[in-house]
Amino acid sequence: MKRKILILGGGIMGLSVSRDLALRGFEVILVEKSKIGSGTTTKCAGMLHSGARYAVKDPKVAKLCHNENIIMQSIASFAVGSKKALFITLPEDDPDYHKQFESNCSKLGIKIEKLSKEQALELEPSLNNRITGAYITPDVVIDTFRLVEGLSYDNQKRGVCIAEDTILTNIKRDSIGWDIELKSPRGVENIYVDLVINATGDSIAEIAKMFDEELQLNFIHGTMAVLDKPTTKRIISRCALSTVGDVIVPLIDGTLIGSTWHEIDDNKPINMDDTDIENLHKSSELMLENGRKYKIVSSFTGIRTHIKNDTSEQGDFNIKRDFSVYVHKNKNLISVLPGKLTTARHVAEKVGDEVAQLLKIDKKSNSSQVFIDHPDQFKKSKIKFYVN
Repeated sequence: MKRKILILGGGIMGLSVSRDLALRGFEVILVEKSKIGSGTTTKCAGMLHSGARYAVKDPKVAKLCHNENIIMQSIASFAVGSKKALFITLPEDDPDYHKQFESNCSKLGIKIEKLSKEQALELEPSLNNRITGAYITPDVVIDTFRLVEGLSYDNQKRGVCIAEDTILTNIKRDSIGWDIELKSPRGVENIYVDLVINATGDSIAEIAKMFDEELQLNFIHGTMAVLDKPTTKRIISRCALSTVGDVIVPLIDGTLIGSTWHEIDDNKPINMDDTDIENLHKSSELMLENGRKYKIVSSFTGIRTHIKNDTSEQGDFNIKRDFSVYVHKNKNLISVLPGKLTTARHVAEKVGDEVAQLLKIDKKSNSSQVFIDHPDQFKKSKIKFYVN
């Protein structure tokens, strides 16, 4: 008899966990209160990290990003770009940081190539002429919409039942599992599951509370701005400690620059203000020649959620980006935060390991070896979102 798992949250984390569990042979139901991928997943920079950005400040996360970058370029190539990033250096940068960057990348196995100013400008002529050089890194663009689409179809193929516009309204615990009541436009439905995975992003504490569990969280609000014209052909990042607006990501008909950073008390979005706009303009001037000439035509916001702990760097833009897999005391509820889109597959594997251990089932993960189905293969099929 298959053990049944309910996953709450249809972002990159929920989709990755459901895929890992389905590959292990579990029966999986995934519910999303809105539309699949409508939360923070598709409101990020769209950067598949190589680990270079974290090589100095957090080598542990950097190594994990490096490993997952290689895996994701293999199993989800349909969503991944081909042009490697440039990490640019400026006259005001700390040269000791650059030395440590080179040393740590070498130790971590992150392949970088040092370029002169002239070589960097030849690759990307729109860069600020003040740059002193650059490094080519394995960071690439990842299309989060395509990735979500691919994961959705891949999950459906593996028997995962996906329900959009569905909320959790009532729960009842017995000695074995959970009796769950769900409400959707179709009406009220009841299901019985052995275990629940809480992967609801910035709503994770609210959902945990419904299960009489408490989570103390940090909420980091970030805004990405869209410039009115394309500027570069690849990701551009400052080779320095993270700051506001230090990443540029190419779009088809514009440029993404971000992000701002605000630590807030709850998960309610805040609007980008004049100070944010000015700071992003200043950043674009540092990285792009005549950067002020580009207009901000739109923006979008996302909320990064972190479980509070003694090692978090509170109030610091360089807060650690590690993940959290929290097994609650009742042992049939797991809350999970991915840390980064790049590491979501790895985090899902860790969640799957916890599920297998809790349910005493010897099932190993193979999600790093199995290709995610290309969504174009399903153009003529009709994906069904429902609970049965």
